[in-house]
Amino acid sequence: MHKGQALCALVAIGATLLGGCAGNAVDAVSKATSGMEETMAVYDTKGADVLIMLASSKGNSTAKIAGAIALELGAKVVSPERVDPDELQGYALIGFGSGIFDQMHHRSLLDAADRLPPLQGRKVFIFSTSGVARRYAMDHGIDDPHTPLRDKLLSKGCTVVGEFNCAGFNDNSFLKFFGGMNKGRPNEKDLKGAVEFAGRL
Repeated sequence: MHKGQALCALVAIGATLLGGCAGNAVDAVSKATSGMEETMAVYDTKGADVLIMLASSKGNSTAKIAGAIALELGAKVVSPERVDPDELQGYALIGFGSGIFDQMHHRSLLDAADRLPPLQGRKVFIFSTSGVARRYAMDHGIDDPHTPLRDKLLSKGCTVVGEFNCAGFNDNSFLKFFGGMNKGRPNEKDLKGAVEFAGRL
């Protein structure tokens, strides 16, 4: 087993343990994301017909991916709390993105999806960064971390037209003792992949 594979396996085990230890008094997801500032160095494109909801700390892994996508699409990027559900009818395409915590998107993004009005046929896309790449996780028997958000969007009548994930720097929980994992990610190749993904949308 290579060093990278061993670390990925350790992260997967740690995530499982965190999830299994969550009880009424301690929510593992909230604990893992405590102190996260729901903000974005806003790409506020006037008259944009694409909106991106981003739950991310300014300048972190997912914010970089959101920025690349937003610049390609001319999209407006806002935090989930700032979205008025009644205004969503004005957007032709809506993106939803955050880091992955305990095998799902950030709670604020999931809550925003719950608040959505019926959006029958509205085109949406999903993106994320994660300590363990989504494809690697799925190939090794770990649940798709996009499923909880995707299911909520589908229940609102949305049409999911694309999904993007790449590795992101992670120093949550015990990983900080190892200096974190995925240093330098997302890298130039990841950002190029995000731009190409946006172009296909």
